[in-house]
Amino acid sequence: MNCSSFVPIPLPLYRELTPAGDERTDFYRHSNPLVRRVFWSRLHAITRQIEASCVRGTVLDFGGGSGVMLPTLERFFRSVTCVDLDIDPAVRISSSLGLHRVELRRANALARLSGTFDAVVAADVLEHFEDVESAVAAIRAHLRPGGWLFTSLPTEGTAYALIRRLVGKTKPLDHYHDAYQVEDLIRRSGFNSIDLEVLPARAVCPLWHVSTFRAG
Repeated sequence: MNCSSFVPIPLPLYRELTPAGDERTDFYRHSNPLVRRVFWSRLHAITRQIEASCVRGTVLDFGGGSGVMLPTLERFFRSVTCVDLDIDPAVRISSSLGLHRVELRRANALARLSGTFDAVVAADVLEHFEDVESAVAAIRAHLRPGGWLFTSLPTEGTAYALIRRLVGKTKPLDHYHDAYQVEDLIRRSGFNSIDLEVLPARAVCPLWHVSTFRAG
């Protein structure tokens, strides 16, 4: 399940740097080690797909204010830009770990940024946009021709609902879309599907889709 290229943030440090009660970070710092393992596994899968794509250069961490991917992205890319309305956890993580090739921008992720990127990572973020078409259009505008998009999305199926009950969580009001809807829109927006990994198990417990797309 793990990827040796993934750069983990030590749990004690992550708990110190992130607030309790934040939906973006709670599962990564959860008291149950199985819950933590399942949630961190999505980031390992994204890392595997980045490594397999061989894309390097510049990357946009789209809505990545939780900061969980920043150490890994800095390993692969010469320049990392993270944009989100709330970047406080990312600021603390970047400062604590001395991430010198990371630029943090406090802004709406739909805002037009200067320049374009070789890759965009949208980890557990697109389902939060009611107008997901605008989010995908913004990503497309940020990418160079032939650029890469890496996504992680919840299936929101029966197994997902059961897991939420087991860990005492309810579905966030701003989970507007599931993986199938968002991935279909991405393909209709001119992206080609390159890779798909269903976690933690496709047949038994399909909770998340981790996917690679390439702009056509």
